[in-house]
Amino acid sequence: MNKEINKSLPSLARPNLTFQLDNIDSDDTSPTDTVTDNTSPTIPNTADLKVSIPPTGISDLFEAAYTEDVAVSDKAEKKKITKKDLEAIVSDIARIYDTSTSLAYIGLCTTLQAGGTNKNKRSNVKITINNITFESIKVNEVIYRIVKNITPRQFARCIANDIFHIAVKHMITGNAYVSLKRYYPQLLLNSNPLETYWAADFQVDNIYCPDYIRTALRQRYADKFTANKKKQ
Repeated sequence: MNKEINKSLPSLARPNLTFQLDNIDSDDTSPTDTVTDNTSPTIPNTADLKVSIPPTGISDLFEAAYTEDVAVSDKAEKKKITKKDLEAIVSDIARIYDTSTSLAYIGLCTTLQAGGTNKNKRSNVKITINNITFESIKVNEVIYRIVKNITPRQFARCIANDIFHIAVKHMITGNAYVSLKRYYPQLLLNSNPLETYWAADFQVDNIYCPDYIRTALRQRYADKFTANKKKQ
């Protein structure tokens, strides 16, 4: 079902907006786009463990491996983009829509904020700025083409603060806000006027995003992922 929301805004400071979403509450819950747990477990004293729990003794491999000075992490590597990547993406969007790079960047940020990070192929967010209609499908095609092995949501995390500032200026609600307001009202404070703009799925790991918003986003993600697994 298509839903259209129109806002007539006369100037660039408040652009004319048109959203078209096939499912305003739909969201990708791919396990490859995981939410990291920032809590740190208590680390036991490894010297004590070695004394109290002997190695298996099958070979000398343990001693060699145990004394090896290496960096080990169980966290997925955070996706990063370079200045060159970002400028190439914005320049290509500007070329496609025959506009300036500044308007192209506004179009990029606002489409991602309004739901362009959704991997649902039927979903296409449309933002009209000064009679130029930016579509998330086209914007995401540019992202995929220029930056390999990155999703629009991972890309959005790299410029999350820029997206937030532009969203506040142009009054673009975060794509998760409607869902949070409907299903998790107890997790929202309703006293922070900026929570409307922070409530975007890609802000979940942003340290500048209020903790209670991040908690709500994690809960929403976990519930959606669990629901999808039950369907399988």
